Amino acid sequence: MSSYGKVAEISLADNITYEYILHTLSNGYEELLYRIYLGEEPKPGVKYFSRFSKEKTPSLSFYYKNGELKFKDFSSGHSGRLVDFIMAMYNITYVEALYRLYQDVTNKRIEVPTRKKLPTQDKEFCKIQVVVDEWNDNYYAYWKERLIKQSTLEFFEVAPCKEVWVKDYVYYRNTYDYIAYRYLVNGLYKIYAPLAPDKKKKFISNTDSNKCIQGFKQLTGKSKVLMITSSMKDVITLYELGIDSIAPTSENSLLPEGCIEYLVNKFQYKKVVILYDNDDPGLRAAQEHSIKYGVPYISLTDKQYKDPSDLVHAYQSLQPLRDDLLLLLKQV
Repeated sequence: MSSYGKVAEISLADNITYEYILHTLSNGYEELLYRIYLGEEPKPGVKYFSRFSKEKTPSLSFYYKNGELKFKDFSSGHSGRLVDFIMAMYNITYVEALYRLYQDVTNKRIEVPTRKKLPTQDKEFCKIQVVVDEWNDNYYAYWKERLIKQSTLEFFEVAPCKEVWVKDYVYYRNTYDYIAYRYLVNGLYKIYAPLAPDKKKKFISNTDSNKCIQGFKQLTGKSKVLMITSSMKDVITLYELGIDSIAPTSENSLLPEGCIEYLVNKFQYKKVVILYDNDDPGLRAAQEHSIKYGVPYISLTDKQYKDPSDLVHAYQSLQPLRDDLLLLLKQV
């Protein structure tokens, strides 16, 4: 039995898990922990010499899958997470590798940055903390394809995320193989990752339907129509057409009582119309909310497009959306 085998029972008794070491002791900085065993932080796309076998051509590579840093060593066949890397490197068991990692972290063989506490508005809604990044071409590409100007994104306080923490765990980093954006609504956050491979990672939010109305802050009162839409993305798309719109936190949420009357009185809108997603859940919600609010609803004429942004993206033009909405609005 190796020296680490003797502590296996202690490790299990103390409930030392890989997730505990990674998220609690190391603040989620998995890349930094690799310095102990690899000698440097791994970079996806870069080939390294195997730590498990002799080879003339580097075959050890790293990549992110569903937000987790993984490795694959083609010369030896080893692959997996950091704990698997340690098991293969020292030829030890899972529990022994876990304890070795625990010892290396607690003995501070590497300096792990302390997560910066970010200000939040209300303790009840502090579960999400975000570090935003500066806009660049890579971040902007998704929106550019949908004809949304960067100045519009900044006006709506949309920002690319560098890091997102949920309940003190790393939820997202900009080293992952997709991009996440922060929506800021009344001091609270909605994280939108439109191209996340895991659909569960597409949205996360701590917004409250009683306090947060997407687009409320950016209303101009310059349009004759107020549209109630499904999402911030719809609100932003309609803004590019010069149409004021707002969105509840989701299609299943209602706007606060008296909200529509307040906005009509303030901005003198001539019409208030619901435009939700062009699918079964969206149409059902539109029908129900139309009755609740006492306002009509419309849906895009071309049923193959789920929302205004999809239509704009397909045609690479705002004009088809403008023409369709003008026609639909004349009918209500």
